Amino acid sequence: VRVRAAVCGFGPVAAGPLAAIALQTERPSACLHVGIAGTFRPRVLPVGGLLEPAEVRLTDVGRGRGAAFEGPRELEFPIATEAASEGAVYDALPLAGPGLRGTLLTVAAASATAEEARERLGRHPDAWAEDMESFAVALACRRLGAPLRVVRGISNEVGEPDRGRWEVEAALLAVGARLPRLLAP
Repeated sequence: VRVRAAVCGFGPVAAGPLAAIALQTERPSACLHVGIAGTFRPRVLPVGGLLEPAEVRLTDVGRGRGAAFEGPRELEFPIATEAASEGAVYDALPLAGPGLRGTLLTVAAASATAEEARERLGRHPDAWAEDMESFAVALACRRLGAPLRVVRGISNEVGEPDRGRWEVEAALLAVGARLPRLLAP
């Protein structure tokens, strides 16, 4: 299997364009996006675990805050338009592959407190975790026709304010242990 790696940067503002540049340059038959995320569901998706989501969703792009928030769909402003057969992209993109589960939220600013995490989960009760890049990478992949699989190691509980309690190394080790099976011919 021929594998090429590219860094997509930190956050959705960097991830989208940098992923698009890499995809245009390499023209891969498929894309694998790896990194870390925080868990909303520590009992079923613990720190040190792994999420391979069935959907990525962008949140907090729109108007307002809390219960008054309106996203792209409510505002009737698609994030991207596509050919009629594809339809417009608002705030969610499905991912394809065996064994996928849950929704991964992409945010520009991670939840800094338990209260922020509860509010975000209240608006997205099906969310399993939050990250800062996957939706942007998924949109680039969709636009360039490359199927995407997302693998996120769980480094912390969403809203954990003490970065010293985050287990980034354990999360990355979980991703690393999964890679050989995903990259096998």
